[in-house]
Amino acid sequence: MTPPLNTIIEPLIGLPCWHVQWDVNINLAMNFGEPSLSIREPKQIQTDSSRLREVFSYRDITIRGEWFLWILQSYWKLTLREGTSTTIRSGQRQMQQALARLDGQRLLGVMIMPITGHTTLSFDLGAQLTLRRQLKKLEDMWILYTPEAYALTMRSDGHVSYQPIDQDEQWHPIEQRTVIST
Repeated sequence: MTPPLNTIIEPLIGLPCWHVQWDVNINLAMNFGEPSLSIREPKQIQTDSSRLREVFSYRDITIRGEWFLWILQSYWKLTLREGTSTTIRSGQRQMQQALARLDGQRLLGVMIMPITGHTTLSFDLGAQLTLRRQLKKLEDMWILYTPEAYALTMRSDGHVSYQPIDQDEQWHPIEQRTVIST
């Protein structure tokens, strides 16, 4: 059984995000906590995306935080305190500038909606990142990798899985709106 989401996510509250990056192959990713070297071995994944299958077929070595948030199949919108918004469809330069302003901001709160998994992350310097499903088909929206080698995965139907990284996912519905904040 999945522990309450607030139990899993609460340790992130107050931590600054760092090495926030967007790439056409991986979408959006950010780190929290102390850095360490991460090595992902090549593997086959089940997805309709030939691009993702190709990315996973190669070894990937990166510096990652204790916590790593990977936004996969989500439409995302980043709104900065000035009111400017950047999305996955924005130009490369605008996107990089906005993500650089998000980099270093402390996470203040997370809100997750049942049924759709719509997620909002709020940060201390006024940034807000919203994540919603791209299509109405069943896809993993985001994955939060924890220091304990677990993965919290949010699916586009409002179901979550919290499993050790090397185990098959077991899905459970989110019963109510979840809010985690300072």
